[in-house]
Amino acid sequence: MKAVQTLFIPSRVLKAHHARVFIVLVCRKAEEICVLTETEFETHRQRRENEKGSKEPHYQLLVTMPKGKSFRVYMNAPGVKKTALKNQIVSRNEFPRAIFNGVL
Repeated sequence: MKAVQTLFIPSRVLKAHHARVFIVLVCRKAEEICVLTETEFETHRQRRENEKGSKEPHYQLLVTMPKGKSFRVYMNAPGVKKTALKNQIVSRNEFPRAIFNGVL
C-alpha cells in the first residue's frame, strides 16, 4: 500500500497572496464538486473551536449529498457522537459559478 501525503497550507497564508481563496471538495463517485470560500470554512472551524473551547491540530469537514438536494456541509460537535454543528447548505451548481463569476 502506498502512503499518501497531504499538504496543508493555512488559509491565512494563501489569503496573504490571493484575494479570493476557495476550498474545493470533489466527490468522484457522485461526480459532484462542492466549493466553499475560505471565510465559510473559517466559520465552521471557529464554531468547532468555540464548542470545544480550544484549538485543534486539524479539522474534519463533512459533506453529505441527499438525493436531488444541495450539499450539506458541517463539522461534528466535539466529544459527542452523532451530533453535528450547524449545517451549511451549498448549491450543487455553486461550482464553477462561484470561482469564475466571483459570486462568493
